[in-house]
Amino acid sequence: MKCVLLSVRATCFSLLSMLSLALIMCPFAPVAAQLSINVTTEKTDYHYRELVRVRGNVTSDGSPIGEGLVAIQIQDPGSKTIALRTVQANATPSENWAVEIVSFISIDNLGNPESIFEKEGFAYFKAHIRNSDDFSSRTVLLTITLFDGDSTPFMFQWMRTTIEPQESLEEIVGLYVDDWVSVGEAAAYVSVYEDWPSLGGCAYCPGESVVFYVTSATQAEPMFHVSSTTQKMLDFSCSSFEMEVRLPPQAPLGRYTITCSVLSDSARSSGTTAFNREHNLPGDIIFDRKIDIFDAVTIAAAYGTQGGEPWWKPMADLNADAFIDIFDIVIAAANYGTSY
Repeated sequence: MKCVLLSVRATCFSLLSMLSLALIMCPFAPVAAQLSINVTTEKTDYHYRELVRVRGNVTSDGSPIGEGLVAIQIQDPGSKTIALRTVQANATPSENWAVEIVSFISIDNLGNPESIFEKEGFAYFKAHIRNSDDFSSRTVLLTITLFDGDSTPFMFQWMRTTIEPQESLEEIVGLYVDDWVSVGEAAAYVSVYEDWPSLGGCAYCPGESVVFYVTSATQAEPMFHVSSTTQKMLDFSCSSFEMEVRLPPQAPLGRYTITCSVLSDSARSSGTTAFNREHNLPGDIIFDRKIDIFDAVTIAAAYGTQGGEPWWKPMADLNADAFIDIFDIVIAAANYGTSY
């Protein structure tokens, strides 16, 4: 009997020793960091063709992250997406992405490289996407947003598809350039997502962009200049990420939603904010709810200009034809002296 007890004790001691050794060699997995994102705009109410500055911060356990990818989706009051871009949070992660954008170029309708497109015509782009995963197919949401030199999104295109392991997709799209679009530099942004950010989807990889040029049929020569879209830096020193977007002239009144999703070190989070596009009487260029001499002076200062020129003011283009002329003056004059 004594021998049996000694044997049981020896066995228990041996098991305890093995368990202790296992705990030392294989410690418990650390608790995952808590990723959080917030997003804001400078104001809650905006007016005709006014610039909206979007900014936000991404933190991990309360501390700013060093790098990450943020998807920014802007939806109008009818839930229609008007812009969707992927931007960096402080820095772009350096990773081997499961899905990547191999190339993105502007082309003509025959597939040849081209960077100059005329208003009231089509601009063409080719995106090359690859699924680098060895085993799994990937469902991909591919989006392209075009911005003119005033940071106004004027065309948005998307498609959803599945890419098999180690396979590639080449997609060519033709996007219409409206007559109100500013001439000069413009930019096209391509991104790939798991799903819409508003449905919890994150970016697969960093987005890519290409600069192109918009001209009009009345121009003797193309106007090429450095625009706010491609090179303007925002003074958001305390923000992890930022983006500028100007509401297009046809933007409906009502509540706009901004949804941001972030992917950083395999952790993810999302956040939302909203702003309103308020009614303003045509001619109220400085948005003080009255049409007076100050509005007249602002329009006069931009008189004779077209979108993309130095003294151009989108807010003064009341009939949305990319020119500030007598027709805009007539619209403002009809409401002169009115408060609302």
